[in-house]
Amino acid sequence: MRIFIDCEFIEDGKTIDLMSIGLVREDGVELYLESSECDHSRANAWVQEHVLPKLRADVHRFTRKEIAAAIVAFVEDSGPAPEFWADYAAYDWVALCQLFGTMIDLPKGWPMFCRDLQQLIATCTDPDIAALAKLEGENPHNALGDARDVKLIWEALTEAARADVIAAAAAAEQLQQQAKIAELSPKPAAKRKRTATKAN
Repeated sequence: MRIFIDCEFIEDGKTIDLMSIGLVREDGVELYLESSECDHSRANAWVQEHVLPKLRADVHRFTRKEIAAAIVAFVEDSGPAPEFWADYAAYDWVALCQLFGTMIDLPKGWPMFCRDLQQLIATCTDPDIAALAKLEGENPHNALGDARDVKLIWEALTEAARADVIAAAAAAEQLQQQAKIAELSPKPAAKRKRTATKAN
């Protein structure tokens, strides 16, 4: 099953300190967790302005170990072979993977990579869908809000891609039908050459 993720974090070019993570499964089930171990005093001005106000004061915060365990249970409940998606996924994926240690410490059955929404956007042929994908959602810079947006945009992009495939298949089938009709159609009789007669 596909799982759409987003992380909010503090990073300094050397470390990525997870603040919160949101996960939305393809079946609509959601998980949102905030870390009790993140040092918010290290946040830069942009994070202080855009991200810290979006943290939810009404939720209990968890240790990194507790977050890792909750995510494993959430993913296991979705079935085998999870497929992870994020938008500009590089840092989100590292922040998630480091909850478990090194890359080789990932839970059994997990892929060692995350699919990136930007790759779909780059190949989208529908300008309206591509423009939609660049808009901010209802709750930007909140991990769960952004994860919901990743799911919605993925659905729109894949639906557009599906429509392109269907249209291309229909066009190809039409060309094949036209070719068959052309083959079966009776060929016009060749014009007989008129031979000139000499007057006696």
